[in-house]
Amino acid sequence: ESESEEQPKTLLKPVFVPKNKRDTIKEKEQAEIEEEERLKREAERVKERASESKELLVEKIRTEKEAETKEAEEDSDLENIMPDDNDDVNEAEEYELWKIRELKRVLREKEERERQIREQLEVHRRRNMTDEERRLDDERLDKLAGPK
Repeated sequence: ESESEEQPKTLLKPVFVPKNKRDTIKEKEQAEIEEEERLKREAERVKERASESKELLVEKIRTEKEAETKEAEEDSDLENIMPDDNDDVNEAEEYELWKIRELKRVLREKEERERQIREQLEVHRRRNMTDEERRLDDERLDKLAGPK
């Protein structure tokens, strides 16, 4: 340790470099120029993509309009061909069938709500049991279920 401290370190003499001959400034200027060029290229790409997307949109709208006109022509042809078959509709019978479907739906929803309430009550009841009571209840339920 003492030997390294004894040796004097040689220091380089500072040399003046004129501003126009400094590499760092030239590098910064070159980087700025490259960045500007990159930004210009990027702006051109954005414009190109925007014009391409507009062209695609116009093409898509045109094809959709063509498809709609074709469908409208086909629909009008079908309407001319198909007869009006609503003459034999019995509204009273349809209403009765709807009432039956609606009553069945209401009953099904009511039963589902009651089933959920029973299930919640059973869960609450089992949570309030001790381990021994729960074990006995499990055995009782196994006996009710029978062999599988």
